[in-house]
Amino acid sequence: MRSAIAIGVALLVAAAACTASPQITTYGNGLDDLASDALLLDDGGIVIVGETIVAVEPDVVRHILLLRLDADGRLLWTQTYGGDRSSSGHGVSADGSGGFVVSGTIRSESGNDSDVYLSCVDSDGNELWTRTFGTPLDEIGGRVTGCESTGYWIVGNSVDPDDVVADPGAAGYAGFAGRSSIYVVRTDGQGRELWSRRIESEVNTIAFSSVSTDDGIVILSGILHYPANDNDIVLTKLSNDGDDVWSRTWTIGSALGYSIISTSDGGYAISGLRSFPGDPALAKSDLLLIKVDANGDETWLATHGAPSLMETGDAVAETMDGGFVTCGWQTPDLFTPGDDILVAGFDRFGALLWADLIPSSAHNLHVRIFSLLGGAHVIVGSARRPGQSFRIQVIRIGPHSADAA
Repeated sequence: MRSAIAIGVALLVAAAACTASPQITTYGNGLDDLASDALLLDDGGIVIVGETIVAVEPDVVRHILLLRLDADGRLLWTQTYGGDRSSSGHGVSADGSGGFVVSGTIRSESGNDSDVYLSCVDSDGNELWTRTFGTPLDEIGGRVTGCESTGYWIVGNSVDPDDVVADPGAAGYAGFAGRSSIYVVRTDGQGRELWSRRIESEVNTIAFSSVSTDDGIVILSGILHYPANDNDIVLTKLSNDGDDVWSRTWTIGSALGYSIISTSDGGYAISGLRSFPGDPALAKSDLLLIKVDANGDETWLATHGAPSLMETGDAVAETMDGGFVTCGWQTPDLFTPGDDILVAGFDRFGALLWADLIPSSAHNLHVRIFSLLGGAHVIVGSARRPGQSFRIQVIRIGPHSADAA
């Protein structure tokens, strides 16, 4: 059954209104422009990484896209990377020297497979160095963490195209053509490979997010039991040498975790979704929030959702008082065009404080939410409105009345 922590008050606060109307700004001018990750800077600015589609015939051609915004959302500069090879950006981190490190995926020089991409750029987005990593399989670069002084972690996926899944286009499988395993690359501060590891598994595993620690890295992934709707959340810690430290698995209906952050108490928070496909009396999917300690053991689990609707928790941030704010979407089903943007606040014990809906006719994809001083929030993602292309989207939300009280 669903967690009792949030469900009792979920419907009472679902229609609450934000203190101030959200400010929504879009960026990009390609055929499609999508965000995959974002970094909040000390000056209040934001760096966003993703991809821009520049051609669809005879093949789809993507370029890594990097944008820098100032604290007021004004575009300072835009850069693209990848040269004449199709590429996409999936992660961005500060290098500790005023520049940024960008991770992603690039078509290999042979053109027969894809490799992990890593590049360091200066504060204006000019490339300082670029590396690629991979094997004859398809490697997909994900989030990057670390800095120049500690080195970098890139966590993504390695896909065997010869180990064909039943339906590579299945929703939730990321469109991979073959069986996926977690792929981890560890580098020094100049991006030179120290080691790499493909975490072999007999099941389809997709890495969604990761956070690095002083003594290793914690990886959030999902086991997808396609065609059965019975997905599991997996949390894995590796040492700095790539050895297994611990692993935790949640088999709680069908659940996926999309975002993980480090928390001020030394633990982690995971946001995602949870559903019970075998029981029609329960929700299609609920926003899911899990708090774990430093060893990956669950401290509490909270959900929020209406039984007849689908809700997700695409990203999570810790608030200044030790609570959490999540963002996702709410929709009747996956076939309804457009979805409303869902933003919800929880206290440090997992109790739901408020939940706001921002009406939207677009299909919204969220990659990060940031909690600012004073209780305001910024959501970074992408949106496609009817008859239009995808555009990168930044939503600025004023302090919620429940937070300001």
